[in-house]
Amino acid sequence: MIRMLVGGLLIPCILQVNYVLADLTPEQEVLGRYVGEWDGVDQGEKFTFDSHTTWKLNGQIIEQKQVFQDGEESLILRGYDKQSKKYFLSLHDSRGIHLMLTGAWNEATKTFTYTGHSGEMAVTVKSTFRNDFTEDWTITLVLVGGAVTELRGTNTRVTK
Repeated sequence: MIRMLVGGLLIPCILQVNYVLADLTPEQEVLGRYVGEWDGVDQGEKFTFDSHTTWKLNGQIIEQKQVFQDGEESLILRGYDKQSKKYFLSLHDSRGIHLMLTGAWNEATKTFTYTGHSGEMAVTVKSTFRNDFTEDWTITLVLVGGAVTELRGTNTRVTK
């Protein structure tokens, strides 16, 4: 994040190709951690992906496009719902998976935790930022019978 001099005041801003977001809310500042280019890999190194994340709707949401090495794609929208006072994550992918999760930010651990359901499956997504360049993530799926599947990985920032 940069600071821009506006009217004699330093204001945190996020530069975008054609516009500047000034006067960011605390929630937008936190979401801004995702913005940029990332390389991702799961813990077992079975799949890798490139991720491109930008601000949309005048900073109300961020749009994350992921392209996997096998050609599959996903689109993730993240934002903050002022009415419910919760963050949201909406995931859609070319395999036909669609999720809508809500969550919270923990400043002490630098972790987003999103939860929700897909059919009868409970879904939890955790994103922990070790620093500005490294995000560790865990996706936990709990099936109706109690079977648990967990995916873990790391995203590494290429550019902001």
